[in-house]
Amino acid sequence: MVNLKNKEMFEKNYFILLYFSLLVLSIINLLDLQYDYTIFLIFFLTVIFLSLKFHKNYLLILFGILIMLEIGGFNRFLISNYGIKYFSFAIQILILAVIIYRQKEIYISKKTISLIIAFNVFIFVYLIFGSLNSNTYSLMNFIRVFISNSIILYITIVILVLNSNKNIGLFLQIITLFISSLVIFDWINLSRQYNLDEYFVRGSGLFGNANIAGATILIFSLFIFYRFLSHFLLSDALIILYSFFSLILTQSRSSLIIFILLIIAMTAFFEKYSLKKSFKILIFISLVLGIFFIVTNLYPSFLIKLNVSSENFDSSRIEALNVGLSTIDDSLFGKGIGQSAETTLNLSSHNFYVHALSETGVFIIPFAILFLFIVFYSINKAGKTNNIPNYYLLLLLLISIFTHSILANSIYYFLLGIIFVYARKDMKFND
Repeated sequence: MVNLKNKEMFEKNYFILLYFSLLVLSIINLLDLQYDYTIFLIFFLTVIFLSLKFHKNYLLILFGILIMLEIGGFNRFLISNYGIKYFSFAIQILILAVIIYRQKEIYISKKTISLIIAFNVFIFVYLIFGSLNSNTYSLMNFIRVFISNSIILYITIVILVLNSNKNIGLFLQIITLFISSLVIFDWINLSRQYNLDEYFVRGSGLFGNANIAGATILIFSLFIFYRFLSHFLLSDALIILYSFFSLILTQSRSSLIIFILLIIAMTAFFEKYSLKKSFKILIFISLVLGIFFIVTNLYPSFLIKLNVSSENFDSSRIEALNVGLSTIDDSLFGKGIGQSAETTLNLSSHNFYVHALSETGVFIIPFAILFLFIVFYSINKAGKTNNIPNYYLLLLLLISIFTHSILANSIYYFLLGIIFVYARKDMKFND
């Protein structure tokens, strides 16, 4: 039994290390390909490896393609560079068709359904209060984005339910490597255009925004770190170090801070420890810190961006928060959906809590607290053996401090899908 388990672990490590090696060769661009060709190479390489590993699970393969398109930014790349607008839509229709065909296999628990209902009630209340001082265009745009992201949420929930306790770990390893590689390649491409001694460029992959890239890496790598604490796989350790390196290249201060806080919290509260495992954890954390110090020593300009007291207005989160606070209207019902940006500077608060107050007013507070209470109660009722939704809820609350676009970005609906599914007592992330 032990030999069988070791063989399985070796095969998982071997497969993911092979994929990782090919990705590194791609982003180094030894073939001297053009930028677009390298992006396509990384995308198709990922599709091939998903197909090799999950050839009997075509729904998971399609889901991987959808994540690369909607969450990984590849759809944005296709639209802006080639005018291909409906590829993601076609994949979603195909996935939904397969889900309808396999509906008898899908059992979504009452707890998950209750969390979905609670979330939709919160959105409905947000829409009601936010519509009072808004305009038709902003409201329709909010509804359109919410419906689009709700499809991602529903698909995520179904995929997690159908693949409980199997496949998900390796699947997330592949997707994490894909997103991290795009960020690293983007940084390498940009670094050739600037003097890094004077200006440290920010890698953003295909996201168009380094902070969103950082948050996305953070969300996917959290699962991998949880696996690492459970199994201490070499592939998991390598992916975390690789994703942390890509996170550094985004220069997203909020994501770096949250990453470090969550690693400390997860390491401190993880239950199954021995002296040998503690030693491995110590080595791993030393490597994480080593990567940070190597980058900062090689490129001192990296630290300039991290200086929150910078005189540059747009480089300070504190100044952005002050701008957000200044947009909170005297009205109890807020300024309305889509009306929260400071009109002169076109800036928002970079804080979802302030953003929500600005758009909907103070009456949203009790509904937000009620929703969070329902989620927290559901998670903890599941028992201490199921910690991953707790960490993801904490991650969502922390990210909300540093970004205002929680309801507009599909990655956060993917995150909610994880929380809603793994809140069940019988759902354990133990791949």
